[in-house]
Amino acid sequence: MERPILKHSNYDSNSFFARNSKDLVETALGESYWQIVLQHPGVFFSSFEQTAGAGKRIEGHSAGAGGGKLAAYIALGISSCHEGINAEQILERLRNGLYTMIREGSIRSDLSEIARIKDKNIDFRRLLISSSIEKLDHQITFDHQIFGYRWGLLIGPAIKT
Repeated sequence: MERPILKHSNYDSNSFFARNSKDLVETALGESYWQIVLQHPGVFFSSFEQTAGAGKRIEGHSAGAGGGKLAAYIALGISSCHEGINAEQILERLRNGLYTMIREGSIRSDLSEIARIKDKNIDFRRLLISSSIEKLDHQITFDHQIFGYRWGLLIGPAIKT
């Protein structure tokens, strides 16, 4: 079957999966961008099916998706998103069962805005925090203790387990 040309990718998931299936099923299938997946589901579905069938996660990239588009994307088996950039997006992803990452660092600094969710009545166990650092010298100078302290001040007391 001839594959459609993908505007933002020269990635043919089926042939990539076939060549690398041992490695992929040992970990996960990562960062499947929602627009490309929904525009060309036939290109990706076989890989998603094989990954899910092996009991592994299909990691997502749902920046800009919401409502029905996000629901359609999640229905394909997506388990996470690392691109929620405001409180509303984070809440929508959590309510839809996604593991959701908040990015904080030199590339993205979303924690302060997203911290507004601390007073919401929602299960935060699928919420993760991820450093978003571009260069090694930023990583070295990024003070993780202060980052953890800031996280605790903004969100910590509201977490319900």
